[in-house]
Amino acid sequence: MKSKALYSILVIFFLVTFFLFYKGLKNPNLYTPKFELEKKIPSIKAKTLNGKKVLNSDEILKMIRFIFSIFGHHGVFLAKTNIQS
Repeated sequence: MKSKALYSILVIFFLVTFFLFYKGLKNPNLYTPKFELEKKIPSIKAKTLNGKKVLNSDEILKMIRFIFSIFGHHGVFLAKTNIQS
């Protein structure tokens, strides 16, 4: 008797779960973020900890854009951003 009740509860649980997921597949609401490609990135200059070298954020971003354009699939996005030189 216990096994029939347990079996019935499991079947009802899986049917309800299947029905909910099936209805969720028909819902076309997907999250799509808004990209702003024209956003300006400020230039930052900073000294290293020992104070012998000054780092410029523009040089670092150019290096990152170059690396991603070769190795990464986000290189297209980085190549389209406007960086003031």
